[in-house]
Amino acid sequence: MSVASKYDEYLQLLDFRDTSPLEAEKIAEKCFHAQAWLVKDIAAAEYKELLLDDSKDIAKAELMITVPSEYTNADTRNAWVTTRPSRREAFEKHAQSKISVEYLKRLLKLFESAQYYYSGKAKR
Repeated sequence: MSVASKYDEYLQLLDFRDTSPLEAEKIAEKCFHAQAWLVKDIAAAEYKELLLDDSKDIAKAELMITVPSEYTNADTRNAWVTTRPSRREAFEKHAQSKISVEYLKRLLKLFESAQYYYSGKAKR
């Protein structure tokens, strides 16, 4: 299950429609539940991002050892490492995990705002 599809049912709550105080209270409660899930998922995604960052660095270090001897310039050696498929694959996985973390953080802010909005409506 992808990160985006997991929260599809909750994304409907973000349309900020005019509701009755009772319905607004229920929506605010659902937003709070979504925030709880997001906090848990953010922690897991950040941990995964750290692991993939280490994996990317390890892949680069391993490739630096295998650079052909004719590449003596540091920039040339670095370019050779950057073009290797194994390094590119590790970098792409890390980049995707960073995107997931940022997406989850933005969702958390949206649900926090929605919770405040509907909580305010419920008190009226």
